[in-house]
Parts: sequence; structure tokens; C-alpha cells
Amino acid sequence: MESGLPSIVFSILGGLALFLYAIKQLSNSLKKSASSILYRMINKLTDNPVKGMIAGTLTTFVVQSSSITVITLLGLVNSGILRFDNALNVILGSEIGTTITAQIVAVKVGNLFLPIMAVGFFLRYFAKNTKIKRTGEVIFSFGLIFLAMNLMIEGVKPLKDMPEFVNTLKTFGEIPILGIIWGAIFTAIIQSSSATTCLIIAMGIDGAINLKSAIALIFGANLGTCALELIAAISTSPATKRTALSQVMINIISIMIFYPFISQFTDLVIQTSTSLARQIANAHTIFNVTGSLIILIILKPFKKLVTIIIPEDTKTQKPETMIFENRLLKLPYFAMEHVKKKINTLADITMSMIDHSTKAFFEQKDESVDQVFKQEEIVDELSIKCLDYLQKIKKHQLDIKAEKIKENLLDTTIDIERVADQCVNIAGFAKQKVEFAGEQNKRLKEVFILTKDTYGYAVKTLKKPSKSNCEMTFKLENELDYKEKQTREQYIEETKKETQDSIHNYIYVETLRNLERIGDHADNIAGYYYQATEKLSTTERSRSLNLLRDLRRWL
Repeated sequence: MESGLPSIVFSILGGLALFLYAIKQLSNSLKKSASSILYRMINKLTDNPVKGMIAGTLTTFVVQSSSITVITLLGLVNSGILRFDNALNVILGSEIGTTITAQIVAVKVGNLFLPIMAVGFFLRYFAKNTKIKRTGEVIFSFGLIFLAMNLMIEGVKPLKDMPEFVNTLKTFGEIPILGIIWGAIFTAIIQSSSATTCLIIAMGIDGAINLKSAIALIFGANLGTCALELIAAISTSPATKRTALSQVMINIISIMIFYPFISQFTDLVIQTSTSLARQIANAHTIFNVTGSLIILIILKPFKKLVTIIIPEDTKTQKPETMIFENRLLKLPYFAMEHVKKKINTLADITMSMIDHSTKAFFEQKDESVDQVFKQEEIVDELSIKCLDYLQKIKKHQLDIKAEKIKENLLDTTIDIERVADQCVNIAGFAKQKVEFAGEQNKRLKEVFILTKDTYGYAVKTLKKPSKSNCEMTFKLENELDYKEKQTREQYIEETKKETQDSIHNYIYVETLRNLERIGDHADNIAGYYYQATEKLSTTERSRSLNLLRDLRRWL
């Protein structure tokens, strides 16, 4: 018996390693097919608790890990894309989504994993259609999961004949708190509650564990999966810490509710199936679904409790403008939404710079000049960070639509940064404190106003693309071109008859030229989003209602 111990250990560890690898491959394959749909689903459905739960369930099934779902949520909350309330709704769903894998592997497929892998392989490498290739990847990954389960089942077979091992597992049933502790520790180490649960199911298939012990270990597995999220939430915003704490509290509350009735719960689960493996999977599902529904019922007081435990920290809160969430880079649509918020900030700053440069020019206020130069430093730093972050989003992760969005964001950032440069130029002219005659001054002021209106519509287009905003930007930019040319020609004609020093002429003409360039950049920004507005005919509501249908079609 002792001589076979290394073989048992290697078989279990090898099966576990293959299972973790297969889960990762399945996650990658599903994300390729459903990345944009997941983005829209989480972005549109999280305001409503029930819809948020559905989004969390489907997202966790696709990424094959509640830990990955929650860590992604931490990044979204920390970046300001999601509120804590919305993230909590998704977490409730992630608790349910993580049970789907266990239900699948509880099916006794025997050696059917071989034809499953064969079908997946041929679809992946011989099909020409991209969607069929990705379907092949998904099927092949499921085959790997079943192969890993077979390895673990073979590995645990001899354990049922080892009294020390059997007695230890019996102890977990007799003293469930020990099973919870061991389940939590093991899951915290391997960072996958699905892997822990599937290993327990493998032991159940071979009769190496009883149901009560398995349930105690599953309780612990749910708790252990929170370890990575707690570590990831260190040094983040209070809302992000609340998100991580919520997952821990959901599982602790669920365990506290079930623990006193674990014997009765075991008797109930026995009635659900004659197969021990299926009973274990059902116990996992019932526990997680019930826990999520209980929290859903007491959602408002639960949120208040979490907020009391982690209040807003106004003393140490840092500005988040320059903080970029690298955790989102693996999910391109979320990463680009994150950087879009930063670009919106850039646009707001440059709008303010236009205001300050106008005041500096016409009211000759030194503080307005100083403000323009200070804001330009912020724009330079933030635009560089935006460009660097966008370059980190790898091309192979993107579909055609995402690639176009990334390209538009890169170009928009460059245009906005150049608008800041034009404002600095105008503020520099204002430092000369040059004054112009009444009509010349009036006409120049009209060009300033038209420039601000043109750029303002471009910023509206950036924040909320619409055909009307784009077309208004184009219309105003055409008017600006005409107005700039007319004003410049009038000035040149007038100064021919007057003795005007060269500095006056230079500042007037160059100020007009800089204003006209701001209009050009506004036109560029609207142009990047004009084609996208052609596809905005469906309402936000109808798109949200179609998300689940889209997901079924893709998968």
C-alpha cells in the first residue's frame, strides 16, 4: 500500500493540474467568443439586482472562475466604471455561476472524453469558419476537463482502502468545522473552488468520501476562494474594498445559516439523486443559490452593513485621474471603457483650457494664463498614460470591432492633446497683453466663441456618440473655417491702411490659426465616431433585452 502512495499522489496532482489548465483553456475560448457580449451585459444589466445576478452567473460560467469575475469587478469598481452596488449584484450571480462546472463534471462520461476531444480538435484545426473553430476549442476544452476528472478518479480509487484517509474524511463529517477549515486552506492554495469541488466529486464517484464530509469541504472551498480577492483589494478605494469584503461576507453568512442544520441539509440532498457525485454537485448548487437569494432579500441592509464596516475615507482618499487598472487589460472592452473615462477627463480639461485661454486673451488675467499652463501639464501626463495603456491591449485579443474602437481612442487622445497645445499657444500670446481695435477685437471674440461651441459638440460626441452631435460638429467646423478666413482677410485688409507693429499682426493671425486648428481637431474627433452612430438605431433597452439571446447564439 505504501509503495503505491507516490503513484496516487502524482495521479491526483496530475489530474488536478490538467483540470486547472483545461479550465483556463475553456475560459480563454469562451471569452474569445463572448468578450463584447459580456462587456455589454455587465455594463447594461447590473443596475437591476436580478439582472445583475443573471449577468454574474453567465459571466462566471464563461470565465470559469468566480475569482476571475470578482477580481475583474474589483478593477471595474476601482476604475469608476462600476459602482459598488452594481458589482454586488454580479457577485451574487458569480456564486451561482461557479456551480455549473460541478454539475457538468458530475456526469459519468467514462471514456467519452476521447471522441469529445477528437471532435473539438477537428473543428479547431480543419474548419474554415472562425466561429466553428472557436466552438471546437470549447468542445476540446470540455474533453480535457473530463480527461482530468478521469485521472483524479483513478488517483483516488485506492484511497477508499486506506483507513487513515477514510477516518480523516469521516472526522470532517463528524466535526464539520474541520472540513470547512481544510476546504478553505486547500482552495486558497490552488485558487479554484471549482477544482476543489471537482476533486471532491471524483472522491465521491469512487466512494472515498461521504456526503456530509463533502458538504463541509464545499463550505470551506467557497470561503477559500475569497483569499485572492482580499489580497487584490489592498491599497484600493473604499468601494473596491467593500466589493471584496462582500464576497467574504456572503459566504460567511451562508455558512452560518447552513452550519447548524448540516445534518438535515445532508438528508435533504440525499433525496435529490441516487448518485453520490450528483448529490455533491447538487449540495454545492443548493448552498450557493440559497445563499445568493437570501442576500438578495436583505440586499439593502447588507449594503449598509458593508458600508458601515468600510466607510468613505475622505482623509486619505487620493485623486484617481492618473490611476490605470492593469487588471482590466485581459478584458479589452472593459479596458477600453476604463481608458475612455480618462479621455473624457482629458476632454473636460481642454474645454476648461479654452475658457481660461479666452479669459487670458481678452481680460489679460495672469491667473488664467497660469491655469492654462498647469492644466497642460496634467493633459500631457494623462494623455501619455492613456496612449501607453491602450498600447498594452494586445492586438490578438481584439476582434474587428474592438480594434476599431482602440484605434479611435488612440487618435482621439492625440487630437485632444494637440488642442491643449493650441490653448497654450493662445495663453502665450495673451502674456504679451496686446490690445486690438473695437471691431477687430469683436470679430476675434466671435471666432473664440464659435471655436468653443465646435469643440463642445465634439466632446458631446465623444461622451455620447450620436449622429446629430457629429453633424452639428461638422456644421460648426465649416462655419469656423469660413469665419476664421473672413476675419483674417478683413484684418489683413484693414492693417494695410494702418501702421501696425509686427507683433500685433503676428498674434492676431496666429491666434486665429490656432483656433482654426482646434476646430480641425474637433472635426477629427467627431469623424472617428460618425460611422459608429450609423449603428445606433436600436435603443439601449432593446439591446439589453437581446444580450442573453446573443450569448446563446455565440456559444
